[in-house]
Amino acid sequence: MLRQLFYNGPSLETLYREYAQHHRIDRQAAVQAIDDILINAPADKVWTVLADVNSWASSNPIFSNVQFPSEIVVGAKGSFRLNGFPIKATFAVVNPGHELSWVGEALWTKAIDRLVLESMSSGSTRLQMEESLAGFLVPLMSSSTRRHEQHRMSLRNFKAAAEASK
Repeated sequence: MLRQLFYNGPSLETLYREYAQHHRIDRQAAVQAIDDILINAPADKVWTVLADVNSWASSNPIFSNVQFPSEIVVGAKGSFRLNGFPIKATFAVVNPGHELSWVGEALWTKAIDRLVLESMSSGSTRLQMEESLAGFLVPLMSSSTRRHEQHRMSLRNFKAAAEASK
């Protein structure tokens, strides 16, 4: 537990280039969570919701004050509030219909977030959310349990938005 309290993780640049762009999170981070949901909509509809980042606050209320360039591309930088907590993010993977990933920082924390879509034979889409969070004393302010709860809420919101856009 002591090691996790003081684990600061790799630099943000290393997380971006060697982790997120290689489709992985920081497995050494004290806080990690992977969750998924089945969405009754094809991957292109789910992608449309995910790629419209500036509209996340209207479809996914855990996000607010979302400010990104109008076109989401690798390297695009922006910011948002997640449950009121300010985050600066940079997109690392933008693969339409398959994956949207970014690295983010807030105060002394560093995170990798991955949204991965999988088309199902039924025409539905499995959306997986994967995250790692590292930084000095992170286990005192967050936990994997809290991340799972946040993911499940966010996934339900993305599901509702994608299914409503059919």
